[in-house]
Amino acid sequence: MRKFHLILFSIVLIFVGKVHAQYASPTYSYACSSGDLINNFSTTLGIANITNNNTGCNGTAPSNLIYLSGMTVSQIQGQSFNFSVQSGASWGQGFRIWIDWNQDFSFNGPGEDVYVSPNSSTAAFTGSITVPFTAIPGVTRMRVMCRYATVPAIGDWNSASLSFGEVEDYNVLVIGATPCTGTPVAGTASFVNGCPGAVVASGFSLSGGLTWQWQKRVGCNGVWANINGATSPNFIIPSQSAPTYYRMYITCTASNLSDTTAPVFVKSLTPCYCASAGLGSYYETITNVSVGSLSNTTPCVNTPYSNFTSLTPPKITIGQNAPLSVSITNCYGYVYLNYGVAVFIDFDRDGTYSVGERVYGSGAMVPVANTTATYPSTFQVPSNAKAGFTGMRVILDDYGTAGNAITGCATPTYGEVEDYLVEIEYVPTVVGDGFHCTSEGNFTLTASAPDIGTTNYSFLWQFPDGSYHTDSSYVLPATTGAAGPSGTYTVRVLSYPCGTVGTPDTSGIKTLQIFVQQSPPPLL
Repeated sequence: MRKFHLILFSIVLIFVGKVHAQYASPTYSYACSSGDLINNFSTTLGIANITNNNTGCNGTAPSNLIYLSGMTVSQIQGQSFNFSVQSGASWGQGFRIWIDWNQDFSFNGPGEDVYVSPNSSTAAFTGSITVPFTAIPGVTRMRVMCRYATVPAIGDWNSASLSFGEVEDYNVLVIGATPCTGTPVAGTASFVNGCPGAVVASGFSLSGGLTWQWQKRVGCNGVWANINGATSPNFIIPSQSAPTYYRMYITCTASNLSDTTAPVFVKSLTPCYCASAGLGSYYETITNVSVGSLSNTTPCVNTPYSNFTSLTPPKITIGQNAPLSVSITNCYGYVYLNYGVAVFIDFDRDGTYSVGERVYGSGAMVPVANTTATYPSTFQVPSNAKAGFTGMRVILDDYGTAGNAITGCATPTYGEVEDYLVEIEYVPTVVGDGFHCTSEGNFTLTASAPDIGTTNYSFLWQFPDGSYHTDSSYVLPATTGAAGPSGTYTVRVLSYPCGTVGTPDTSGIKTLQIFVQQSPPPLL
């Protein structure tokens, strides 16, 4: 009955020049926030295994798909691994699993349909998958799909007409049956930003008898240490409190010889967020979101959830105001209840959208058929905001809820959710700017970088005459005229991961004015 009412490597490099990012996706009518989802998936008896349990709804509508690029099960040609898969507690699901053995970016090849459940259920389904000798060695894609109250058909992996369910994609590392000899090649390590973030290796040796071990070094002066359980070519970074270097060791057990990748530096992780989506989108639709330099216009279509985190994040600066607007369009000429709009930005980068981080909340807006309403606003980035990439969420509740009552994990009965990233820029603190009098003789202009999180930084000033300077503090003469210091100054922070070499990170620009005026004569 519930269903009846509802109806009313990212990029992973595998070999040089080869990218596994071109797989077609299915299309579902409803987001997995309906409760139709893959809650548990795990493998055993592989050389490396996957454990991804109690995950709830993670797939991005309308494909309801999440690619877990850092999770890999590995096995040698001719050997098997076991799996277990289970739905959530509310609605029974049928399951199907495909693996792209021939690495042609589809699941149509011979033997690539590797499992189908006997029925739909909330109970766990288990099975075993054997890696064929014909499988091409290397990292390839595995797709796990569920559908409500039915078993997915063999061609559903890219079907455009599904109703309820979810899809999870993982990696399978096929290892050649020929044993390794000599010194293996570790290849290249790289960081894949996303939710979750991962470090991945590419271009490494592919043969039997190899082991992998990821290591990390925290900060500039830390020591390299093995990461427990990080024994496959890809590693999901669960959390990180400080800038960290990662590298992967590969060892041939027969020769006991090893190789390692060059370190990859990860400054910080982009937070992950709760699932949020409309259960349906029928009346009003988000058709534009603009913040800072970003303006994203979307068509009038019923899309309960859209993930726009791949767009270039706009920069917003700590302590400064930023413009914001959201446009809502009634696309089909039908009106129902009032609607509300809310925008959240995770200023403290803790992975939650708190009520205090709601930068815009409308009232209960009255819909008008076949019209677009735009809601402009501005918000100030708090002085205690944390610099880096963070999430922004736009929620349209089309079921009578006012925007100022919408919470950050809302799943409106009718409505839409769009997720974005923004980049919060750090700016230095300056004292000594503003008005000065000639009677001072001279004054001091000083920049500082409180709470920047590193001791390896410098300043880059530009003075009114166009010259550049790198000290933190300057003594300036309190004189007037062309030779005086009056004018516009800018300063930014250049921070370095370790030491003072390499390409620095650049903060936002602090712009300031200095005015020197003649002191009035003393009173007689």
